[in-house]
Amino acid sequence: MRILTTIFAMFAMFAAFAFDAAEWQFRKEVLMREAERLQAVYTASVARVKMPAENVCVPVETHPDGSVKTLVTASKAQFFTDNGIVWAKDLQAKDFDTSKKNKSSIFAEKCVVDRETKSGWIEGAAKAVHGSTEVTGERVYVSFAENFVMIYSNAFVRSDDVKKSTNKKGDSAKTNVEVRADKADYDRTEGVVFMDGHVRFDDGEYSLVSDRAWVFLSGTNELRRVVASGSVAVTNGLKRGYCDKVLYERKAGNITMYGRSQKELAHLIDEGPDGGELQGTRIFFRTDAEQVEVDNPIITVKGDVKKADIFSEGRGK
Repeated sequence: MRILTTIFAMFAMFAAFAFDAAEWQFRKEVLMREAERLQAVYTASVARVKMPAENVCVPVETHPDGSVKTLVTASKAQFFTDNGIVWAKDLQAKDFDTSKKNKSSIFAEKCVVDRETKSGWIEGAAKAVHGSTEVTGERVYVSFAENFVMIYSNAFVRSDDVKKSTNKKGDSAKTNVEVRADKADYDRTEGVVFMDGHVRFDDGEYSLVSDRAWVFLSGTNELRRVVASGSVAVTNGLKRGYCDKVLYERKAGNITMYGRSQKELAHLIDEGPDGGELQGTRIFFRTDAEQVEVDNPIITVKGDVKKADIFSEGRGK
């Protein structure tokens, strides 16, 4: 219930992005029940393993034209004909398009796969690669049919991202975007990653920590935006920000910080020689500009604090 409430609160602010958070959460809860079922299946299957086959290679799903869509290999595996479950060690599952190009892959240390539901439970280390995005963790549920991965421990996401430089030439450079958290849900179809618990984000330009965060990827898996909430701290060079929620639009270079209330404001601190501190219910600024917009601002400069009533309609720039 806490997560659902958080989702509604966060996306009420960002409805313009056309992401249905309630529908996404409902879908996740359905898959969570499947994950719980497969955890129990894994425990029961381990007890039944006897003389497993070695160096197994099995097509799990095919395209309408008969070509292989999902291929699974394993160093050891045992098939249970009574329930359609496969237990495997060192499993690797690869998805292919109709041109036989590998679109994504999953590695599992130890796992079970349900051939009927096209889903599985991974016990131990796991890694999923989709395009330029890599996701790793431990104790993982994966749905091949839904293109959905749930990581229950030590979640880590890395994505190659191309961002236009702010120099005069406008050069582009590839950088690594890295996000760590206690748990994560990776929806490959929507290009959405939900990180929960001790979130740490770093894209080489900005670093961010928070209680939870949504990471939105484009169709090419490049980072589009991050929406983080709960004890948020943002750092960029000499600038530090603290707030309840933040929206980071990477391509546009926009940062929007939100306070929890009129009494718990967002803070932006500039430790440069001409810096100071801004507080407000909302603080907006661009990474390539000095201009800052603040709602209900309080400004601190060299130890002086004042309400910014000199700005029209309570907004300072």
